[in-house]
Amino acid sequence: MAGSVFTTPDGIYSFLLPTGWVAAAVEPLDLPTYGVELSASAYVISDASGQPIARFDGGVPGDGADIPSPDHLVFDSELLPQVKPESDLPVYFVFESLPDYEEGGRLYQARLQTGEPAFEGMSSQMAGKVFMEHNSVFIFTSTLDEAGPASEEEARQWMDTEQYSQLRAMFVSFTVNPA
Repeated sequence: MAGSVFTTPDGIYSFLLPTGWVAAAVEPLDLPTYGVELSASAYVISDASGQPIARFDGGVPGDGADIPSPDHLVFDSELLPQVKPESDLPVYFVFESLPDYEEGGRLYQARLQTGEPAFEGMSSQMAGKVFMEHNSVFIFTSTLDEAGPASEEEARQWMDTEQYSQLRAMFVSFTVNPA
């Protein structure tokens, strides 16, 4: 897949940005750091059509909150052996469906997470937070909105598209560079 490597200005995080895709800097999450020095960065990633498709946040203060997610369904996953979190749990790319407790219906989400995904039923992942030895937490996720799949069948069909292939390649190329 053609593209270029995108590295945050602090040099900590890198990933392959597909040709025509753009990572635009946005305001980092406004969370208390309790005096810990973090290199905060945040980007909204848009596909070649200009549609926002993912968000990356690095240097996020982490609290370790674990959110159980019943009734989720994993469509795709891949181990990222190049990412070594503080917990020593493996990091995976995951594309899944989970209940939307605010709006009803289902959410379709691609993300990086620690721990092997359970393919059906209950999941207790850290809401997409990956705890690192330096610079606290990063969050790399894509919650697909009204332009994304609206059903399990559409999600499986979307996995055969170039857009999904590019999104997946971007996620699985992710690296954390040594401090």
